[in-house]
Amino acid sequence: MTVTTAIILNKRRMSKKTKNYPVVLRVTFNRDPRQYSLGTYLSAEDFAKLSSPRLGIKLREIKEKLEKEEQRAKTIIKNLRKFSFPAFSDKFFAFAAHARKRSAKAASPAPADLKGVNSDSGTDAPLADRAKGIRRKNFKNQFGKRKYPRQRSEIDFQALGEVASHYGHYIRKLEAQDRAGTVECYMSSMNSLLDYLPQLRFADITDIELHRYETWMEEKGNSITTTSLYLRCLRRIFNLAIAKKLIDRDLYPFGPEKYVIPTGVNIKKAVPIDDIKRIYHYQSPDSSKLMYRDFWLFIYLANGMNVKDMAMLKYKNIDGEFIRFIRSKTANTTRSNPHIISVFCLVELQSTIERWGNADKSPDNYIFPILSNGMDGYEKRHKIQLFTKLINSYMYEIGAELGISQKLSTMAARHSFSTQLKRSGVNVEAIRELLGHHNLKTTMSYLDSFEDASKAEQVANLLPFKK
Repeated sequence: MTVTTAIILNKRRMSKKTKNYPVVLRVTFNRDPRQYSLGTYLSAEDFAKLSSPRLGIKLREIKEKLEKEEQRAKTIIKNLRKFSFPAFSDKFFAFAAHARKRSAKAASPAPADLKGVNSDSGTDAPLADRAKGIRRKNFKNQFGKRKYPRQRSEIDFQALGEVASHYGHYIRKLEAQDRAGTVECYMSSMNSLLDYLPQLRFADITDIELHRYETWMEEKGNSITTTSLYLRCLRRIFNLAIAKKLIDRDLYPFGPEKYVIPTGVNIKKAVPIDDIKRIYHYQSPDSSKLMYRDFWLFIYLANGMNVKDMAMLKYKNIDGEFIRFIRSKTANTTRSNPHIISVFCLVELQSTIERWGNADKSPDNYIFPILSNGMDGYEKRHKIQLFTKLINSYMYEIGAELGISQKLSTMAARHSFSTQLKRSGVNVEAIRELLGHHNLKTTMSYLDSFEDASKAEQVANLLPFKK
């Protein structure tokens, strides 16, 4: 038997305060119509306007929301093996923050239905304004004083809402793969979205709402890069849910005609070769400074190696005159076709390994005393972060001693490797191979910075007759 749906205005019930009627979803099965509250109230005149091609901003948002709710209902009905009103209600209201289950033929408005509705106009307020009216069952409630447990898989993501539930499923998968850094990235994304709107649902996330979220992030002092990172995580969660047919593709808010995730502008300035020369010849009675200087130069000379990859190196990665490894960042995404990076072991690299490496050169032992066998992903992440901070801290001190104004971070060493090769005439495709990038566009982002002196020389060529 066919199940049909429709969005209607229930004129049998009226809000005494706003004089508006509840907009409901009508589901009909076996000639039995049931109505389900959608948490929106409109006047008969405004409801009639929803069919018009020209709408104001508020009515257009309401129309989009209602259409997505109906589409979500159709997806639930389609995925139910055997339709029944109780089964549909359980799925439809599983994560609803504004509604209660309805089983009666005529749904009457409840106080909970009025949350998030502008009492003067009867239209939906921005989702961020609705957050105050929704009680959040947060991590502190679940785990006492700790915000969340060390093992993120122990969190009751289901209690945090529909979108958080999907985040949780993916986070558990990442944790099983020991990808602690990526887990924390998705946790930060989810926490930010839940701070913006607790009990967030996919139907709440429209292109307009994402623009509001972006503005909200900016007002809180977050950078475009942070916003971009969080929203790329959200986009991944959307794609996974759509691929598994858990939500309809029409709910997808990203795309050229919808919401485009901003790209942060990060000026990547390589260290000039004259400054690298001064770092190379730097001497100090402080052995710690020399050690972390050597580690910085190791990154620079070893194909601009990532700090995590450096920490993960084991003696079995040494193959004659080369160090061969697979980037940790892409190890899981390229499992079917892994890309092995080969680093020619210069004398300086060999010297750093001999001077600062572990004395036990067993194949399964780490080269440098940063990590230990038996550590889990979170322990490794903590040690690598601490190691990175130490390199940066000591290199900032060395830079100050040498009169170098630029911050000599580990990332500066990585970008200096690629930029110096480019200036030496090495082909960009070869640089991409050395860095281990799969996309040439990523490599180009490492190469688009030149010293100010080089820019000045190039511009001077525009008027050669003045020389």
